[in-house]
Amino acid sequence: MVLWDPDTQRFFYNVWDVAQSTMAWGFSKDSNPTTIPASFCNYTASFGYNPSADIPDYPKLGQTKGFLLIGVNHYPSFSSMHADRSDVLWISKPKGQSPVTTCPAASTFTTGKFTNLKNSDGSQAFTPVPAIQTDPSGTGFVTTMSDIECPDICGTGTKITVHAVRANPHNPAVPQLLTTGHSITVPGFTSPPNAPQSGTTNVLDTLDGRLTHSVSGIDPSHSNKLAVWVAHTVAGGAGSQINWYEINPLPVASPSMFQSGTVSDASLYVFNAGISNDRMVVASGTGSHGDAMVLGFSTSSSSTFPAAQMVSKIGTGAQSAFVLVDQSATFDNDFTCTNATGNGCRWGDYGGATPDPAAPAGAHGEVWCTNEHVVTIGKSNGTWNWEAKP
Repeated sequence: MVLWDPDTQRFFYNVWDVAQSTMAWGFSKDSNPTTIPASFCNYTASFGYNPSADIPDYPKLGQTKGFLLIGVNHYPSFSSMHADRSDVLWISKPKGQSPVTTCPAASTFTTGKFTNLKNSDGSQAFTPVPAIQTDPSGTGFVTTMSDIECPDICGTGTKITVHAVRANPHNPAVPQLLTTGHSITVPGFTSPPNAPQSGTTNVLDTLDGRLTHSVSGIDPSHSNKLAVWVAHTVAGGAGSQINWYEINPLPVASPSMFQSGTVSDASLYVFNAGISNDRMVVASGTGSHGDAMVLGFSTSSSSTFPAAQMVSKIGTGAQSAFVLVDQSATFDNDFTCTNATGNGCRWGDYGGATPDPAAPAGAHGEVWCTNEHVVTIGKSNGTWNWEAKP
């Protein structure tokens, strides 16, 4: 996963090394990387996981001014039916916006982890997703939710939980995180069924209701308060729909909803959400926009091939109709379909969205979205990137 950090004016990345249960991470030497790996400083961080007993799955990257944050679902083995806990890993960030010519030694950076996050009622929190900050702040937010993995937990979830993180006031080199967060009660949600495709019995994995993406930033339509945007795929509509939330994370002890909504269709399965505000913050820290959102997603049905689509919403205005971005030429039949274990073709944790930090002047910013598409039967699926204006 890659993010743009407006505070240091550079890109950061994180990749899970499955064999070693470590994280490969790094950052661009300046704001305009042109080659891989030469334009980046590259490192490996171990967080004490044992490759034979610890599976830090589904790593999601976010940040604060001081730290990179990586949320993971922890599984004791690859055969485990559900996560036994959720962790947040942290890495200290380089300081300043100046270009780097010589990469700092790995020992320059500190690392650590918080384990076993909980909802406010003490139940297991699932899928920690740190927010990608568009307005740099020393305080960040990680969202989790009720664990409804299916199989074998299933059930109905009602909690979206917010965990605040900040530098330890007694030792700013390390962060503090509320491992037991403060939960918001939302309408009940359940895990969605897999999505059918035209021309095949192969179905697409719509995931298990987990949160997929989070972006935070100031929202001028809510008195310039900070907002956290998150989304997930749940049962609804033709089979699956997307629920999205704009969360007011403050005060820390009592987060609330600014607004929420659904992306649903009576004939299409809707899934694989990536949501973002349109906030733009330049190197000086000056920000603009932030009252609009774009949400990219996938659709499919028994009579249609997978497609990338989007909706947008500005302030208190109505959510837009679906906008078709890319129509796959055929159905998905990649190797994960051939070797599927009942979960369908792997599809559904690649949706992303973040605001363009260099969007041109205008009434609203712009958002870059990422989704998946199929070009040729039996071939590896491709990535479709596009820039959208709300």
